[in-house]
Amino acid sequence: MDISRFATGVYAKKGVLKMTGGSVKGFTEYGVMVGEGVESASLMGTTITGDGKGTGVMMMGGDVMLNMVNILKVKTGVRVEKGMLKILEGSVTEFTGTGVMVGSEVKSASLMGTTITGDGKGTGVMMMGGDVMLNMVNISRVKTGVYAEKGTLIMNQGSVTDFASYGVMVGDGVKSASLMGVEITGKDSGDSYGVYAMGGDVTLNMVMISQVEMGVYARKGVLKMEGGSVTEFTKTGVIPVMCHTDLN
Repeated sequence: MDISRFATGVYAKKGVLKMTGGSVKGFTEYGVMVGEGVESASLMGTTITGDGKGTGVMMMGGDVMLNMVNILKVKTGVRVEKGMLKILEGSVTEFTGTGVMVGSEVKSASLMGTTITGDGKGTGVMMMGGDVMLNMVNISRVKTGVYAEKGTLIMNQGSVTDFASYGVMVGDGVKSASLMGVEITGKDSGDSYGVYAMGGDVTLNMVMISQVEMGVYARKGVLKMEGGSVTEFTKTGVIPVMCHTDLN
């Protein structure tokens, strides 16, 4: 089924929603909106195309699975306020604001093999809380790759490339952030940081950082680096400030 030129393409208020294939396009507010009363929502192989504004998928609750869903030309790709989110493969591209936004009341969000590509501005993944897992997720062409304000962040493999300001930014409300085998590559220009940590326990295991002004800046908390590298930086490789640092 192809749905086009509505304020909201699909609005599920209660029950169970399943979408296979098809498209939602030309919407002004939401491509798919999942209400708080929905038990579960599953989208597979669906294409959601905006016109430069609005949100591709908005979920207020329930368990939502996006499998090989492609979202493009929106302000926000996926926004989650409550519940549990799983994104398997697929993509969020050509967004002007945020690729995936995880609210403070979300229990967990998991992305695997997803491609997130902006227009040179905005944030790839923004998390305000919950447990967020990014597994083999590739983020590019953004101002900030991943911004974690609270909760727990795990990044396994994948990459953050072609960012203008921050590859991964960890706020002081984050409990822990763990990166393993992630490649972080900036634009080799301007004031850019590979990893910028304001607090929490941050572990970088076999993380490769390059083409930034500063590789790792840790203001507070605990920083552990095992293996990996910081290369082609224009100013400083690692700056620990008022934090416990373990570099191996």
